[in-house]
Amino acid sequence: MECEAARFIARIEGQEAWLFLPSATYKLTGTEAASGSKFQNDELVFWLKGDEGQLTGALGDPTGCHNNRALAQWEHAKLSGVDFRGIGQEPPWTLEIAGEQMRLWWGYERSSIEVTVNKVVQFSQRTLYHITASGEPWSVELYPGPCADSMSGEQFDTKIMLDTGKRKYLGCGSALH
Repeated sequence: MECEAARFIARIEGQEAWLFLPSATYKLTGTEAASGSKFQNDELVFWLKGDEGQLTGALGDPTGCHNNRALAQWEHAKLSGVDFRGIGQEPPWTLEIAGEQMRLWWGYERSSIEVTVNKVVQFSQRTLYHITASGEPWSVELYPGPCADSMSGEQFDTKIMLDTGKRKYLGCGSALH
């Protein structure tokens, strides 16, 4: 959540909200709300309606909070155990690596492919993953950046080359842990 004077991470899981504030992590329980969703504990009240929110009892009671969807995707991946996340364009694609599992999302329709890493080769300045996707050998190579996303201009510390055997895709990413 990005507010006028502060920034924090909120993760909603059913009737619970976890708030990751600069000072501490808090678990809040869902309570009845006239509109939107309301979560609270003895110290905090967190209210959400769509992408807008308000937090009272911490951080100077920030108002004017909104969900930054671009950053939320990265935080969600990190909190879900993803070790590395990357993106590329034309067509848009997303890569997430968690241990020996790799997931790719392709195109504007966001089709997903989940694969197991066959082999990892670590060189001094790069890491090469051998995978099988759609029955074909593919590779994913990570090497030091800097790297800027071609659509947003966002800066990353790692460059990515995804090789499907038919085409090479370039992207950028970062380790999450």
